[in-house]
Amino acid sequence: MSNRASSFPATPQIPPLHRYGGVLASTPELAIHALGDAYWVEGTGTVRGLPGWPKGPPIHLYLVGRPTFLSSSKLLMPGGQNYTFSPGDSCWALPLGDGAWRVISIDVAALSPVAGWRNKQSAAKTATYPVVANDAGSTLSLGTNTFFELTFGPASSYPSDFAVMVRNTDSYSGIGTGRGRRINLNGTKSILYPGQNVQVFSADDGSGPVWDWTPKKQRWVQGTVFACVDSGGGALGTVDGLATGAGAFSQLQDAASFIWYGVDQAGSSATIYPTAGQTFVQSLSLGGQPVGSNVVYLKGNGGQATMLGSNGTDLVSVGDNAELIIQDMYLQSQNNTFGKAVLKMHGNGLIDTFSGVTIQGGGANDVGVYLDNGACIFAIFNILTFTNTFKNIIRTDRGGQISLGPGMQPTGALAITNFMELYGPGFTTAGTAITGNAAAWGTPGNIIVDDGHTFKYNAAALPAGLTVSSARGAYAY
Repeated sequence: MSNRASSFPATPQIPPLHRYGGVLASTPELAIHALGDAYWVEGTGTVRGLPGWPKGPPIHLYLVGRPTFLSSSKLLMPGGQNYTFSPGDSCWALPLGDGAWRVISIDVAALSPVAGWRNKQSAAKTATYPVVANDAGSTLSLGTNTFFELTFGPASSYPSDFAVMVRNTDSYSGIGTGRGRRINLNGTKSILYPGQNVQVFSADDGSGPVWDWTPKKQRWVQGTVFACVDSGGGALGTVDGLATGAGAFSQLQDAASFIWYGVDQAGSSATIYPTAGQTFVQSLSLGGQPVGSNVVYLKGNGGQATMLGSNGTDLVSVGDNAELIIQDMYLQSQNNTFGKAVLKMHGNGLIDTFSGVTIQGGGANDVGVYLDNGACIFAIFNILTFTNTFKNIIRTDRGGQISLGPGMQPTGALAITNFMELYGPGFTTAGTAITGNAAAWGTPGNIIVDDGHTFKYNAAALPAGLTVSSARGAYAY
């Protein structure tokens, strides 16, 4: 009689089912064996793979520690992501042969921090709140129309699978309504505006856990936005700009950047809104069209605000199809550099003025309104007041289109070298009387039309004493 058992190997090669194999340390290669298919895994080590194993049924791992499984060609993790387990978690690992394994299921313990976002509702936050590990999987709703901060510590101090959804539940309809929320990811700050959501999660690219978020870039879709500017305000990214005082931007250019790069105006027009009675020693440069509208306003909040320029700079510059409407602003130049202006348009830029706008010249080389580099347009049909010293009230170089109207008016003592100097291909009209067309303009000098420019005018519409001269293909009639 033969001993058939002698034909089997001493150590089984096929893993039996439903056998407890013992407790394993979380070593780079888990020491599973053929006598078990269910194990406990302890420790906080890094697991890079499992032993070579024939294809077959999966084994079960129950975690009593916090090991990290690294995804690789030998250990295929869900989504190709490394994963750090928490006590009480479990998983199934399927042998694929040739030393490769696939983790096909991860079960999260009910009492451990949940993996990812599970829409666990959290009480609404109405003031500065530090996010804690127990918020994992939560939806954090931020409300109350006040500006406050949601803070996150270092990503390494949270579970590796930490994720939350953050909502700004405010509604915005103008100053005094909805406010932004500052999201502070261990020093990286951004603003979540009314109605916006963002998901924040821990990520690890192999160099340690860091904070990440999605969507990375989102414009605030809001039809009417007042971007407040105040001398007591703060920097872009640290304040929301939706209130005066400390909640405002301190820089006009920051307000413009917020509108151009952070807002979808949805068919309406945003307003750069400096506080009335304050003086801003700043210039403003706008280029390109903002999203959702062609037009942006620059308007004093509650009355006339002052912009004070410095020598060698244009005070307000608009180009590349941008369009700006100005109201309730005192624009004071300190410029005495030729070629610089209080208002400058280039590359199809457009500026129009409403009531309450005064331009103060800065010296004998200063220009009030300057157009160059293509078909720029300037329309002066509303109130625009000029005062002090200018080389030119208006000047064009390399073309420009200008419509002059009754809104132009002088005030105080004016000193002008030449009222207008019009150079380059372009077209200027003056068919309606300009206010103060007599001695109020002082000695306005001449209108020079040169280098192919066309000037159509009614002599009675111009300040008294002007001489219109043309040369080099220019046409004045």
